[in-house]
Amino acid sequence: MVCFLLERSLLPLAKRKPNVVDQVAVPMNVKKLIIVGAGGLGREVHFWLKDWMAHHPGHVIGGFLDDGSLSLNRFNHYADIISTIEDYQPKADEFLLCAIGKPSDKKYVVEKLLAKGAQFFTLIHSTAIVGDNVKIGKGVLICPYSVLSADLEIGDFVTVNTLCTISHDAYIGHFSTLSLHCDVTGGAILED
Repeated sequence: MVCFLLERSLLPLAKRKPNVVDQVAVPMNVKKLIIVGAGGLGREVHFWLKDWMAHHPGHVIGGFLDDGSLSLNRFNHYADIISTIEDYQPKADEFLLCAIGKPSDKKYVVEKLLAKGAQFFTLIHSTAIVGDNVKIGKGVLICPYSVLSADLEIGDFVTVNTLCTISHDAYIGHFSTLSLHCDVTGGAILED
């Protein structure tokens, strides 16, 4: 698992306390970033990755994995669909981000890709705010303007969509998806 950390606060790093997210290493050998799912969320992730790559040269979007070969036909400004999920064969320099919103579908696809040896990464958008003692699992997507306050845990392969807030002592279970503008109050538990 690889975690790509974008700036998580407007405060300079020297003025912030380190937390779990700050301690994640970013390997320099990463080259191809592949988006799993070419639907609406996948197209948004494409834009966010382009934004991230502007600050991290040497990376490219390697394309999409999607079983619908026509998913992007009405668009001409996205990377290509390079494979179906079934036919995809992982390579050492490829890291995946799952952009499938429906939790049961996401779990099915991720487990199939993990069984093939695929590697996933976590993307935290630069406008997201991540507080102290926040534990973030593998393959997580934290979208623009979301807030993860303090002392909470996000399970593996969770999607926190745009403008969500997760408060203190909350737990978000594996493969969950928080849609746009969701708020999870302090101490709430969303099971797997």
